[in-house]
Amino acid sequence: MREYHYPRAVVALFSGALWLLCGPARAAVVENLSYDLGAIRFTIPRIEATGTALSDADFRGIVDPASAATLSERLGALNAASIVAPQVILEIKAGPASNKITYRDLKLANVGGGLIDSFSVAGAGGDMKDPKGGDIKVSYGAMSAHKVNLGLMLRLFTARRADPDEPLAPVYEDFTAD
Repeated sequence: MREYHYPRAVVALFSGALWLLCGPARAAVVENLSYDLGAIRFTIPRIEATGTALSDADFRGIVDPASAATLSERLGALNAASIVAPQVILEIKAGPASNKITYRDLKLANVGGGLIDSFSVAGAGGDMKDPKGGDIKVSYGAMSAHKVNLGLMLRLFTARRADPDEPLAPVYEDFTAD
């Protein structure tokens, strides 16, 4: 068997070219998202998708509530090994009562075509304010779910069923909360 010895410069050049062609692990980042659904408002200060072919602009186009594309089209284009948001803030106003909960360390794994293989949140906490009933502090521990249908989950907040005979479908396979 014959051995070949290549100069370090050739190895470095080949390695650099390979890195330029393949690139580092791809990540797309969007900051300052806000979804206002009337009585419900979601705020996401920062969200990052890794293991994806999406650029920052592509990712923003998918998660931007003002996007011209349909929810189905946007979710169909969302493919990532993981999506992480350090905080998701949920605010609910119902008359004089209000509720503000901050979810910490939201993680979605293996996201594709509107489906999420696994979902987890490290915990949540916040306040419920009611002028008649008083103020309440809320705290949740870790939460997780598997086989989440993101399209159906979002549709619960944003749209009615177009066809009343549409078959029911599960939103997730299992859910746990501490």
